Amino acid sequence: MANPTNDIVPDSDLVTVQASLVTVQASLAALPPASAHIPVGTIMAWHKDLTGTPALLSSWVECSGQVLSDSESVYDGVTIPDLNGGGRFLRGSATSGTDQADAFQGHHHNVPNLSQKVADRTGNSGALDKNDGSFNTENATTIVTDGVNGTPRIANETRPINMSVVWIIRVK
Repeated sequence: MANPTNDIVPDSDLVTVQASLVTVQASLAALPPASAHIPVGTIMAWHKDLTGTPALLSSWVECSGQVLSDSESVYDGVTIPDLNGGGRFLRGSATSGTDQADAFQGHHHNVPNLSQKVADRTGNSGALDKNDGSFNTENATTIVTDGVNGTPRIANETRPINMSVVWIIRVK
């Protein structure tokens, strides 16, 4: 039983604790680093420009279309995909590496009562058919708000809300 007024640990107990610590440290040192569980070929998003972000480890490179020159990598001499220069989104699939161009699904716009609207404007009545030949049309170039969803955001591309990242790939 320990002496309640004396908190000093006997030397034999300290030796046992130190030996246990050495054993635990050796066991931890023998474990592979956490990154060893990330397969080579894994592509990840990296916030390169966030203040304080460290440089990439040598086992990772940016996906910028370069030919990899690294004799320790299985990808030595292989062209790394250019995911950063093309502003690409990644998409899940049963296979990998297939590029797809941008696309806009085919669709039509219906204009209700077009015949009546043309008749009201021109004074000509009768049904309109897409094969009736040309008639004056107006391009829809003025973009206006619907009054519900805010000011329309116009750009040279169609895109969802996003934040840019740098795509990186594990090469060894």
